[in-house]
Amino acid sequence: MNKQQITDLSFMDDCEHLNITEGFCQSCGLSTGPRLDFDVTNSDSHFPFVKNESKNYDTELSKIDCMSDKLKQVVVENLGKEKRPAKEASRKLEVFCQVYVAGAEMNELKPDQIAGSLKMSGRNLNKSLRVISGTSHKSIKDDEGQPTICPIVSISPIDCLKDICQQIDDAKSRNEQEKISKHYENMKVALNRIIKKSPSILNERPKYIAAGFVKYYCHIKNINIKDISSIIDLSTPTLNQYSSKVRKLCEMHDIEFD
Repeated sequence: MNKQQITDLSFMDDCEHLNITEGFCQSCGLSTGPRLDFDVTNSDSHFPFVKNESKNYDTELSKIDCMSDKLKQVVVENLGKEKRPAKEASRKLEVFCQVYVAGAEMNELKPDQIAGSLKMSGRNLNKSLRVISGTSHKSIKDDEGQPTICPIVSISPIDCLKDICQQIDDAKSRNEQEKISKHYENMKVALNRIIKKSPSILNERPKYIAAGFVKYYCHIKNINIKDISSIIDLSTPTLNQYSSKVRKLCEMHDIEFD
């Protein structure tokens, strides 16, 4: 094969290299590599160009159909001041909190509909309510950079204790000496200690924590009660899971029962 050295490259001066196939310009023969075309997304000789994901909360906001245009405008402005979280659950939390706070100020408070529209988990909803109530390390800031706190009604595991004890006593037809309800005050004090040592437990479902606590308390106090899960309508694996969680917290913080 004869090789010829090309010394005059002037023929390339006016070539714009628009006809590129497999990395070579078909007009002048120059090896250019793949052509970057921001208008074409699929081609054998082009790199696809993918636009960056939107930096706003359009996906989450589009799911909420119970907001007025005025409320949505305020929420969008407030969300624009926040860094958009990468996790979907965190974005839902951010949107819920902003809609809740702005909705309360504009008399458009519909937390149940908002949570339902966003399909929030119970745990994520509890986290959101703690942020709004000012009981979380995270907070919603006002225009002056101060934390915004809204009073909310939040159910604590302690609120579920008495009902669970009563359900067990009613199901077992126990006499006064055997009734678990007589331990209620001691249980209340111990569970309150656990909550103070580990506030994050409030992010869990109140009934589950209370039920797990009752089972663990009965184990420690040698109170023999069978079928607790069926009595309080909770699956055995779930009851065991939360009883184990309570045990670990008690051991971690050296919490003893009176």
